[in-house]
Amino acid sequence: MLTTPQAPPIWTVRFFTLLLALAAGACAAYWWLKLPGADLQSAGAPATTPAVITDVAAVASALGYSAKAAPVPPEATPQATSSRFTLLGVVADTRNTGSALIAVDGQAAKAFAVGALVAPGWAVKSVQGRSATLADPDTPQSDGLVLQMAPLPTVTLP
Repeated sequence: MLTTPQAPPIWTVRFFTLLLALAAGACAAYWWLKLPGADLQSAGAPATTPAVITDVAAVASALGYSAKAAPVPPEATPQATSSRFTLLGVVADTRNTGSALIAVDGQAAKAFAVGALVAPGWAVKSVQGRSATLADPDTPQSDGLVLQMAPLPTVTLP
């Protein structure tokens, strides 16, 4: 005897159709809200952007800047010359084509590439690690002035 399968009750079909329609509606609402220009704020309320407050000292400290002047070896140059320059950052590579972030005479720091003139009579001769060497561009054999960044603070974890 051949039997035909029983059809599911009509309420089961209606229930799953309703679930499918709700899922399709939720999907359509989600993508409608993602459209550019779709905004949930009321038209009368002004859109405000929260103010961004940046703690410059905290950012500088996180990047390795120290308020102290960079230590200079005593044999490099007289103190009057070395106090003019403050090394704040170095980008060095193996081909000696990096740059140094140097503040001159207490002014805002600027980036100087290797070979660039920093001040009259002083050009960046080389950069490496956390130091930069300044020398007279007309005398390539001179040892010059070695600027070093302040040492990194040691952090101990509990």
